[in-house]
Amino acid sequence: MKEGVPMLIPRYYFSNDYTDFYEYFLTQPHTRKTFRKNDCLWNPGEPVTHVYYIISGIALTVLEHENGSRKISSLHSAGTVFPGSHRSVFKIEHSIS
Repeated sequence: MKEGVPMLIPRYYFSNDYTDFYEYFLTQPHTRKTFRKNDCLWNPGEPVTHVYYIISGIALTVLEHENGSRKISSLHSAGTVFPGSHRSVFKIEHSIS
């Protein structure tokens, strides 16, 4: 971290939003995958083709500026679906759109 620059904490942390659906998800067609640290679930520019239920670990949503800098906008941990779908209106979604 650069001196004098405050570190921003991601505003959105999702955890256990879908734990009630875990057993149901197991009854649906699915493939179990394991990712390593720093693996991408899909590459930038690729369409999102899969939805992931996170059993353990953390998935990050990272915004990348054209100058190459990155900012974490959200964290998704166990018991959530990624990418997520939420009914709440989040300020960041309006700024990205």
